[in-house]
Amino acid sequence: MELGEDFDEEEFRFVSCEDCFRIYGRYRHGKKASLNKLFSADWLFGGDLSYESIVDFDNEDAYAIHHTHSGPVRVQDALLVLSHIGSRSGEVVSTYKHDYQHALCYVLDDTVVGYLTWEPHERGPILSQLYIREEYRGQGLAANLVSGWYENVCDSEHYFADEPTSGGKAVLSSIGHLDRASGPAREVHNLTPLAFG
Repeated sequence: MELGEDFDEEEFRFVSCEDCFRIYGRYRHGKKASLNKLFSADWLFGGDLSYESIVDFDNEDAYAIHHTHSGPVRVQDALLVLSHIGSRSGEVVSTYKHDYQHALCYVLDDTVVGYLTWEPHERGPILSQLYIREEYRGQGLAANLVSGWYENVCDSEHYFADEPTSGGKAVLSSIGHLDRASGPAREVHNLTPLAFG
């Protein structure tokens, strides 16, 4: 196994296997952080994270961190790594674009377990990505994350889901968001903010 580096973001590099592309960590400004460190709430809070960015969920062991383009670098790094892991596995259609997307970094028991991203738009937010780490699936966390986002962060009665995967559709259906008669989500394909004019 030979390790390679990926230079997708300015001053940000992945350390990954050149054969299987598994990501083992990241470098930023010459400092390495392993996945365990990147996904640790203690490490995230050790940076420039503001407690105003915390979104409380009903579960006392779970919360989310709202990240915007000017948000903390450590949270951005965790989100970028998660989105690239999801993209490389084929489970996420695209990667996190921190310049114009918002994100919720989902934390359970002091560990980052997943995220969702959306793009604000005057006709309703566009839900772009939803990803839960493989070892945390099957516990309803994706449904909790989407529900928590909709109830606590989404500032619209409805939203758009941009090209949901079969797993994403199942999550949205399980919480009644894709119900055409009463659900808040509208599934769209190949939607970009430019499509609204």
